[in-house]
Amino acid sequence: MEKNIILKREHLIPKVILDIANKYKVSVIRDIKNCGKNYGASAGMDIFLGDFDDPEIELIAFFHELGHALSNKLVCKRGFTMCKLSGEGLAWELGLGIAFEYGYQWDYNSYPMQWARKQLKTYIK
Repeated sequence: MEKNIILKREHLIPKVILDIANKYKVSVIRDIKNCGKNYGASAGMDIFLGDFDDPEIELIAFFHELGHALSNKLVCKRGFTMCKLSGEGLAWELGLGIAFEYGYQWDYNSYPMQWARKQLKTYIK
């Protein structure tokens, strides 16, 4: 039998994330059951965010997932990328570009950018 999951106040999606997602007609769902700690995911125009320890990491992860959600619509119109690494890089670049448009910019050596590059490196085999 599956247990009900009760979301606490700290599990609510920050308003800034919801406002940006609404502009792009993307839904954002807190999924603490299926997303690992400090991770997000996307499927089509739906973004899923796990539980995050750091609001800056959550924000940069959101923009990455937004990059995934919008990549086929805005850049890769054929529906696929050359390879997984290419798709992940595209999502990072597109997401960070959108973040910049909203006034968010992380220094190359900042903790959020180090975290982002660490995530990208997991696709190098």
